Amino acid sequence: MRTTFFMLPRLALCLAACAVALTGQEELRLVASDGQPLAATLTRPAKESVLQGAVVLLPMLGSSKAAFATLVPRLAARGFMTLALDPRGHGGSATDAQGQRIPLPRAAAVGHPASQFDLDVQAALLHLKSLGVAESRCVLLGAELGASAALRSARTNPAKVGALVLLSPLKALCGLTPLDDARQLAGTRCLIVAAEEEAALGARELKDILGAATELRTLSEKGVLGTRMFGKVENLEDDLVRWIESALQRDVVLDIPLVRGLVLDGELGATEDEGATIVHVPLAGAARPARIRIARNRTRLVIGAEIPERFLLHNSFTLLIDGSGTGPAAPDARCLRCTLKPEGGRAALELSRGAAGAWKPEASQDLLGSVRTNQPDAWSAELSLPLETIGVKEGAELRIAFVIHGQKKDAVTGHPAGSDVDVMPRKWLRAKVR
Repeated sequence: MRTTFFMLPRLALCLAACAVALTGQEELRLVASDGQPLAATLTRPAKESVLQGAVVLLPMLGSSKAAFATLVPRLAARGFMTLALDPRGHGGSATDAQGQRIPLPRAAAVGHPASQFDLDVQAALLHLKSLGVAESRCVLLGAELGASAALRSARTNPAKVGALVLLSPLKALCGLTPLDDARQLAGTRCLIVAAEEEAALGARELKDILGAATELRTLSEKGVLGTRMFGKVENLEDDLVRWIESALQRDVVLDIPLVRGLVLDGELGATEDEGATIVHVPLAGAARPARIRIARNRTRLVIGAEIPERFLLHNSFTLLIDGSGTGPAAPDARCLRCTLKPEGGRAALELSRGAAGAWKPEASQDLLGSVRTNQPDAWSAELSLPLETIGVKEGAELRIAFVIHGQKKDAVTGHPAGSDVDVMPRKWLRAKVR
């Protein structure tokens, strides 16, 4: 069986030297540039994993790196190195270079240790760089005060980190100014997670300031501030890992292989999957991802999709295509759009072409589709379109993206990653007709 699985692309060759079998944990003693000693725990990926990048973990006020115990193994299993840091005044970094205990008041104060947390994070990033992980492949994940530290560090660090994850960020704590820091970070890939009851304390304002590249997820659970979310919010750790994978995604050229015996029946069977390229698309809040099968026969592109039950009731699966090679840098209304909606157990199809920046539906006998909605925990669908209609020949490259609409407003996913405001995919997946 030659099936190729892509949860998310591997790293480029610049990290090939680091793609060796890594395992285990190591307790570190780092030193910030001002001489402050720091305790940290470095966890390497599982032996069989290719190193995808690194995540620096920053705890809440008065907490420690141990608060990330349930997240670290999940990141390691997906190929991420983690460096869980005790910033100055916390955990194993509770004393200064002279052995004096560092006070940690919640209120702002002259010389508050939090004002130098960016030096601590810089020490962590420098250590990761010494292991071959560039800042652009690093994510800063902070909870509460750690979220403020992540924003401050992203602003002051000379090199740009790959992304930020902020759990329960606050707009005022220990004298840090996360809103001001965020104003200089517009466009940075960022995920904000906060309880609905606390979102007004900083999360919503940060989302507005950081803009469309930032996704805000609010939680209905009570009493889940920062790392207290872990163990209380179902699937949170796995959802964070999926988002981080997506945020660090690199371009990869997927195969569109020739698969004989493709049958357009709405079912993704094992026989048709054999030899095809499979893409798993993470869905926010869903227990498992959508599964997309990409293949072709002699004349047609065939896309199959299996969508979990949460996305079952009344929406659609949309394929966006650009075969011109000169189209938009990211999917927009200038590309070809193929949409399938399950209606009465059948596939309602629509083919639309870009016209003056807006999609224009057109009558077409070329677009074919089938759907199956009688499965207990998912629905599946297939779309088929002639390669000639797309404008590509064997050996040529095209670009594709997906939008999956679910039964609720918040059940909309663009892949590659969109956001809760702009659900259009942010970039293309490149694919070559083999």
